[in-house]
Amino acid sequence: MNLNIKLMKDLIRNISIIISIIFILIIYGCSKKVNCDKCDASGKITCNICGGDKRYTSSFTCNHCRNGYRTCNECSGEGQAKCNYCYGDGYSMQPCSVCGGSGLDYNTGGYGGPCHFCGGAAMKNQPCHKCNGDGKIECEECGGDGTVVCSYCFGDGSYTRENNCNICDENGKVSCIKCLGKGYIIE
Repeated sequence: MNLNIKLMKDLIRNISIIISIIFILIIYGCSKKVNCDKCDASGKITCNICGGDKRYTSSFTCNHCRNGYRTCNECSGEGQAKCNYCYGDGYSMQPCSVCGGSGLDYNTGGYGGPCHFCGGAAMKNQPCHKCNGDGKIECEECGGDGTVVCSYCFGDGSYTRENNCNICDENGKVSCIKCLGKGYIIE
């Protein structure tokens, strides 16, 4: 009988230990560290902004122009500028076309009196020979088109800018989102 009582006490003690272990597992759980498969246990993954290059490119639509061209400042987009010979008047003092600038009329016979066209002044306010009396000439800046290539985007309509990546602090890697940078996960 003593043997049975001893076995019973041992059995009760073992059951008590098992119940204590089960209680601890229920309260604290059972877990193990497993290497993270997303970062190969390094805790770091390639930055998705710069792709690991430590720099990234941003593209912007140019706000200084329209499709790479801007209005010509010289002619305000008209394609014509003020004539620089007659200063936009359309007329300029030129040698008289009848007397050739002599002021004398040799066509009346003799040694000539004052030219009947310029009155002997030799110069006549006549339509400008450069702008044909219009006062405007083709704009030299834009070639008469009214637009010029944008100096900011060089005619592309957009431009790009290289930036240092501040997401990965210029090292090309960021903390793994699966393991939070630890390199392992608890299962």
